[in-house]
Parts: sequence; structure tokens; C-alpha cells
Amino acid sequence: MGVIEKDLIFKGRKFGLLTATQLSSRDSRGRAFWLCQCDCGSEPKEHAAYSLKRGDVESCGCLQKKRTSEANTTHGQTPVSGHSPEYRTWHMILNRCLNPKADNYNYYGGRGISVCERWLSFENFFADMGTRPSLKHSIDRKNTNGNYEPNNCRWATPKEQANNRRKRKPKITLDKDPPIK
Repeated sequence: MGVIEKDLIFKGRKFGLLTATQLSSRDSRGRAFWLCQCDCGSEPKEHAAYSLKRGDVESCGCLQKKRTSEANTTHGQTPVSGHSPEYRTWHMILNRCLNPKADNYNYYGGRGISVCERWLSFENFFADMGTRPSLKHSIDRKNTNGNYEPNNCRWATPKEQANNRRKRKPKITLDKDPPIK
């Protein structure tokens, strides 16, 4: 089969998301380069016929972006800028309750505050708590001595959080020599 016949067979052929629309050029070795239209609608781009045939090229680049985005998405909650506020909240809850090396573990896991088994999965936490209502809201336990579980947690404003603090024992300081009575 001659070069012209091969060119005619190539026109209109699909390679992944690309459709070869017209022969664009040939290099010094006679290899063909085709303008290809991507299914995403981007401007046509030139691709080497041998790369198209081998499957080295499947799109204008949009397919790789999509695959990367899907691979970096956690539970549909990972935007390009990083994890969602809800995901970060869930992660911090687990850390402070389950990780003895966490800075604030002694205020949570260290004093017996735990996370219900259902919330060990982010999907379940998100299904129960939903999207936080605003940037000002954070997770709050209604009973400050209770566990992290659906019936004890809410999204609360800073004012609501401040009004829901646990009672703290006053610090007792002893002088080196206690006063004599």
C-alpha cells in the first residue's frame, strides 16, 4: 500500500479521544504528522502518526488531567488546593483521639474521648455531618466529655463553641514552704 492510500485510511480514524482530521506535514524521514481533534473540543493539535498508532497519545492532554484529578480526589472531597475543610476536620478528630503523639492527644484521646466506629470512615462522617455551613463553623461536641459521634456533634460558630467549654479545675499552686497556721 502506498503513502497516499495509508494517508486516506488514517483520515477520520479515532485514537483514544483524538480523531485524525488532516495530514499536516512529514518530517525529513517521511513520517506523517496529523492534525487531530480531541473530543473535549480543544484546538486541533499535531501528532505523529506513529505515536497515535502505538497509543502513546490518546488526547490533547485533557485525559491525563482528568486521570490525575481522579487519582488525587479523596471521596470527592479533594479540590485542587488540598483537602476540603470537612476532610481536614475529620482527620484532626482522628488524630487527636487516636494518635498518642498528637500535640493535643492528652485533652482528647488521653482523657477517654473516642471516635465512634462509624466515623472511622470519612464517607460516613461526611454523610452524618454534611458540609460545614460557613467558614466560621467548626466541629463541636455538645457534651464536652462525650465522644465524637453523630448525636453528640454539630457544626458550631465560635460563639457557640465558647459557650460550650468544659469546666476546668482551678490550678492549685503550692509554695515551697506552705504557710503555718
